[in-house]
Amino acid sequence: MKNFHHSNTRPALTSYSAKPTTSLKYLSVISILFCCLWGPGRAQEIQIRRQSAEDISLQFSGSNEHWYRLERSLDLQDWVLEKEALFGQVTLDAIGKGTSFEFYRTVVMPSIPGPYIVGVVGDSTAAGVIHGDEVVSGGWAEGLRTYIKAENRILNAGQAGLSSRSFLFGRMDRLKILQRTEPPFVFIQFGQIDQFSDPEEEKFTQLDDYRANLIQIVRIVREWEGIPILVTPLPWRVFDQDGIISSPLRKRSDIVLEVAHEVGAYAIDLHRILATHYQTIGSTELRLMSAVDQYHLSEEGAIIGARLLVEALPDHLRRILFDSAE
Repeated sequence: MKNFHHSNTRPALTSYSAKPTTSLKYLSVISILFCCLWGPGRAQEIQIRRQSAEDISLQFSGSNEHWYRLERSLDLQDWVLEKEALFGQVTLDAIGKGTSFEFYRTVVMPSIPGPYIVGVVGDSTAAGVIHGDEVVSGGWAEGLRTYIKAENRILNAGQAGLSSRSFLFGRMDRLKILQRTEPPFVFIQFGQIDQFSDPEEEKFTQLDDYRANLIQIVRIVREWEGIPILVTPLPWRVFDQDGIISSPLRKRSDIVLEVAHEVGAYAIDLHRILATHYQTIGSTELRLMSAVDQYHLSEEGAIIGARLLVEALPDHLRRILFDSAE
């Protein structure tokens, strides 16, 4: 069992903030409406900044002493998780889904002391593939070792050929590794094997099953109070006649992002980030990033992919887990 620092998990000095989501043409700042004063800690001010109906951000000012989760409600009665593991200075972009009115509150949660184990689960694009002494393809989980802080470590529980279905219902050895280790942060990436396995295999998933499996994996990580971070599957390096990445995995990537919003998890759209990167680099650089096909990464490509992932993390998480990726 890990040594979590538990604070009172009732809404300790909880801050409530309201966000009107009707269209505004000017920048508005809505701060605290009222606070409930109980438990340890101090009230955290929440500010909602809105440029337009689609350009909304939330700013949260806290300390490293207390960690919080952010919850939202339409009626101040039923609360759902928006984000967890908030501490220090945090800015969250693109909050809300266009409802008429929303309330937000921060609730003290167990803080997680370092040093940190960062778990990764996924297929070969995350784990990498090695035959004997030869690296067949690189995995961005291995690339993360380039940037992890010296006191932290990476637990690569990925495996070539792993899908969300086989992770949950197959041999489950990868799942058991995570459950034994209980890493406080877990990157989760599935999609390629889910989509392109033979429908008769026990790895293929329909889109609805894929969504349900991702939700279940998030729940499992939270059973040990871990913080799940969903990662969209990699794009194929296939271009259309206009030089735009044409990838069959965009729909599954969108499901990953939808699940992240639904369950209040962090998400990194590595599919979009890498597609943009592929479209901006030259053919020589693209070849250096490529491995055995138009999907997998070379060792060099995996390090670049890891850097782009680290750069996309929220600042407050990146500060405690990784060194600068520059």
